[in-house]
Amino acid sequence: MGAPARPAASPAYAYYVVACLMLASSFSFLDRMVLSLLIDPIRADLGLTDSEVSLLAGFAFASCYVLFAFAFGRWVDTRSRRNAIVLGISLWSLATALCGFARGYWQIFAARMGVGVGEASLNPAAYSLIPDYFRSDRRGLAMSIYACGASLGGGLAILAGGLV
Repeated sequence: MGAPARPAASPAYAYYVVACLMLASSFSFLDRMVLSLLIDPIRADLGLTDSEVSLLAGFAFASCYVLFAFAFGRWVDTRSRRNAIVLGISLWSLATALCGFARGYWQIFAARMGVGVGEASLNPAAYSLIPDYFRSDRRGLAMSIYACGASLGGGLAILAGGLV
């Protein structure tokens, strides 16, 4: 049982919604990528091996992202998409902060898993929400705006990594 159908939103509000989703996607990709840019200082600080670094940069995040994308996909089909996004952003933000406080491999590994779980909420919810706000003849532009968030976040991650 999905959310009840909404009355047609004004075009301004529809673009506001997709801009918010794009911004969330930007932060999602920034959080996702910045670890890779800071891996040398993290490796030195925590004394990580090459194997630990590769598991940390890939498996810890990706395994949870993939598994929980299905769970969040089901959630957004049956419950509040907004709440799924809020929960996901809260979780990935907390987990990202915990990465900074990690004092060992397993702590940062668990935190990266948390980032993966939280970020898994955004795409299912966004791809479910956007069609509610845009007619089919306007949906391509809306999806493109949302998709730009990934590139924007990736670029910001490189900038942030360079500044740090």
